[in-house]
Amino acid sequence: MRKKVLLFFMTLIFSFSLSAEAYPDPGNQEFWDRVLSQEEIMFADGEWLTVQDGTLMVKDTPVVLHGVNLGGWMLLETWLSPFSDPDEGLAHSDILSILTERFGKEQANALLQWYMNHFITESDFTRMKSLGFNCVRIPFWYRNFMTEKGEWLSGDHRSNPGFARLDWALEQCQKNGLYAILDMHGAPGGQSSNQSTGAIGHANLYESEQAQKTMETLWTTIAKRYQNNPYVAAYDIMNEPQNNTHGGKPPWAPESIAQTNQVYDRMIHAIRKVDTRHIITIEGIWSLDHLPHPKTYGWQNMMYQLHIYDTEPEQIAGRVKELLTARKEWGVAVYVGEYNSGKNQLLAADLYRRHGISRTKWTYKTVGRNADNWGLFNKPMEKLDLQTASLTELIAALGEEMQTDSGFVFNQQEYEMMK
Repeated sequence: MRKKVLLFFMTLIFSFSLSAEAYPDPGNQEFWDRVLSQEEIMFADGEWLTVQDGTLMVKDTPVVLHGVNLGGWMLLETWLSPFSDPDEGLAHSDILSILTERFGKEQANALLQWYMNHFITESDFTRMKSLGFNCVRIPFWYRNFMTEKGEWLSGDHRSNPGFARLDWALEQCQKNGLYAILDMHGAPGGQSSNQSTGAIGHANLYESEQAQKTMETLWTTIAKRYQNNPYVAAYDIMNEPQNNTHGGKPPWAPESIAQTNQVYDRMIHAIRKVDTRHIITIEGIWSLDHLPHPKTYGWQNMMYQLHIYDTEPEQIAGRVKELLTARKEWGVAVYVGEYNSGKNQLLAADLYRRHGISRTKWTYKTVGRNADNWGLFNKPMEKLDLQTASLTELIAALGEEMQTDSGFVFNQQEYEMMK
């Protein structure tokens, strides 16, 4: 026990010394000290967030977003889902295909909607607020709203399953004092070949005019629908673009960076035609050095984002330095959209807090015996075999068993490090 306490304080001391040496002067440390001395993170009911000189503000009050991702909800990622994936070759589209082949299209869609209905419920939004969070990032993919060909699932958006679920989530945010970041986790055509996009091996967005047109249609429709909703903190254009090699090119290759920024620019200008008030967030993969100065493209009210999965202190320090530099020199708000720094989670979380960096932990809840350090809540259950589980077994396992208060274990240690 004494060794654990000693390790805790050594890590804390190291984080302070590292910060002083590794980071540029943020220019307003007294300001952040005053903001962060508040007992509760700010939430201004019904008021709009804007970016002012690199700071998220509600009128004259600074706001730091602190929350979680709803990973595995509207877009299934098998490694944190109730389904087994022994060969690590299944994405959401494959799950849907297997269920459709076995039970038919209507039953397959019903099963996944049944799962979503139970995986995140009203009590989860209440729970997030009670844990002290003021923000939730909501990953979705285009297939929540459209077919693979880009056709709307319903002619009436009120009955479209994607919009119906986002409408409901935003109602829960309003009830519980939470901001929402709407994250297009899976774009038409695929913004990378990673399973997190909903389909493995497809990264056709950058070369496909049809895919970009479909993406533009979806973002424009989302922006029109929520243009007057102040509980939407930001539109997150696309998650982890080109997060692995695409066409033999790494994401930091000049051509890859140019392709990514071209898509960002197209979507931002499309959104701004219908919504000039909401913040837009874009991600540098895996460095903010890959993003342009916002003035280059005429972007305004922007929040620049990193996902930090670095585990070594020097690496974490370098990423935080990038964020502080962008905030100071470019006037953008900064945000860690996803993070998990393993053994140095405490160090990372402390740096985010002390420098007023908004962040959302990946992720709120997981399913499986080996994913408990990734979620605040985890259910250590045996996963379902999609090829052999009966319809009765699937209905039972994907219903009430997926609710957070049904056998999910709270990761107190992870929570304490986040806080």
